[in-house]
Amino acid sequence: MKAATVLAGYSYGVIGHGSVIQDATISLDNTPDISSWTNMGYINDLDAIRRSSNVYMAEISMRLAEVNRSTNQWPRLGEAHNDLRQHYAQFGLGTETGIDLPRESSGLIGTSNSGNLLYLSFGQYDTYTPLQLGQFSATMANGGERMRTRLVRDVLEPSMENGTAGSSIRHYAPEVMNTVSNTNADFQRMQEGMRQVVAVSGQTGGTAYDDFNGSNSTDYSLAAKTGTAQTTVNGMELNNQTMVAYAPYDNPEIAVAVIVPSVALDDHGNNSGIANTMAREAMNLFF
Repeated sequence: MKAATVLAGYSYGVIGHGSVIQDATISLDNTPDISSWTNMGYINDLDAIRRSSNVYMAEISMRLAEVNRSTNQWPRLGEAHNDLRQHYAQFGLGTETGIDLPRESSGLIGTSNSGNLLYLSFGQYDTYTPLQLGQFSATMANGGERMRTRLVRDVLEPSMENGTAGSSIRHYAPEVMNTVSNTNADFQRMQEGMRQVVAVSGQTGGTAYDDFNGSNSTDYSLAAKTGTAQTTVNGMELNNQTMVAYAPYDNPEIAVAVIVPSVALDDHGNNSGIANTMAREAMNLFF
């Protein structure tokens, strides 16, 4: 979600490449306080993706809504919701992926108010399917070309010979459903941010560096984005863990999306990297 939000910010002109904001708790009347997992200080768009800043995304949504912080007026609140959702839909989020199966879900879209707008911007409000997230990951890898998702490539004639396939009687060629309205430079910027998620170490490094380097080092390059959405089940606070990834970074062959619902928090025995581990194992099998 965060890469899509930054791309929306570029597209609507509320941020540019390298725009800096201060990541500190946002406190406004009639909205919940918004903070990142740590106060990050002054960060730019790449930092926001690599370190996963909620505040940076909320700032983009507030600029879209033209928020006046001194008066707490949100003159473009409804339009800001629409701006984000229309941009997300270009990646297949909140809309059908075009898969060749019946009764596809397009996800769950909520109501529009100021608090929900902030949560929407960093992926804790509208709800999407794993298939939609997979199409999103592939669209990021493709530099904005959203491909129709298919299970069937060819329908073949029956064959009387064991171990051989008949000739194709119907072929489904790859189909571009739409191209996201960002520049190539915009996509290169966000692809670099997702690469840094797994490639940059240290205190301000990527949120999945440890899962794909060191003892877990892979022999392929990748780009990825982690996600942790808070949820409550039967009064217990839990997390939905998510990862999207694609590889190789410079010539993509595979896109992956993993959602692990209702994972216990760290102080209750949580494996905080379980979605990352599953994504890594899936790609290891592929390569």
